[in-house]
Amino acid sequence: MRKTDIQTRQAKYDLENQVVIANDMIKGISKLSLNESKLLRTIIMQIKPQDEELDVFTVKIKEFAELVGVDKNHMYSEADKMTDSLMSEVIRIGDGNPRHKWKKLHWVDLCEYDSGTITIKVSNELKPYILGLQKWYTQYRLEDIIYFKSVYSIRIYELIAMCLKDQKPYADKMTEVYISLEDLRKSTNTEHKYERLSQFKEKVINIALRDINQTSSYHISVRDHKEGRKVVGFYFSVESRIGYEYKEIQEPEEVIVRQMELDDFMGECDG
Repeated sequence: MRKTDIQTRQAKYDLENQVVIANDMIKGISKLSLNESKLLRTIIMQIKPQDEELDVFTVKIKEFAELVGVDKNHMYSEADKMTDSLMSEVIRIGDGNPRHKWKKLHWVDLCEYDSGTITIKVSNELKPYILGLQKWYTQYRLEDIIYFKSVYSIRIYELIAMCLKDQKPYADKMTEVYISLEDLRKSTNTEHKYERLSQFKEKVINIALRDINQTSSYHISVRDHKEGRKVVGFYFSVESRIGYEYKEIQEPEEVIVRQMELDDFMGECDG
């Protein structure tokens, strides 16, 4: 079938729409670049709950560059390379049983670049992980990840969102999730990179949290979890960004009040 014969839909860019993917896919392993990851999530966001098949979408480079906040000339120069990469890259997906082999699935069935437009179709192999999901899935707004500057930020954000399940933080509520170091390394494809823990924390975790705290709806802090003297995982404390910012505004006022009360008390003592 010629490209001109393919029925396509123009991608829409409503940042309030949800990216919905199976948890097994979030825990999967891939080598996608930052913009490749954003492009795929933008396409997955187009899928409607009633869809039974995966459609072919067109994405105008100028519009996508504006969406992710990068220079359009840079995106034009990167577009052809991105489509080549997406056609060759796979995602490895497990089923939670360490005795089973990981499935290796292609990301896309079609990905072409021509005249300022990318034509793309997510692989039918991924249908069980993005269509008709009833349980064991995670959803989040595209807006929460679209301005991230590191692909590690997307992967860690998705892992934390998956672990939150129904424990969504609100303005006055903080929640905590635990993720093992092994799972973090697998998800970020750093099992053989940044082997020193200090490097991993600096180049992966700290950069991810900086992105998340600056542009997403969450504010997240982290602390080590050790077994003996060895760090084996991390606790992530998650609160809403609105709640965190309100608390930051309130705390200085409370300090002033306490100081005034102390001054009054000292005045009474002097009297």
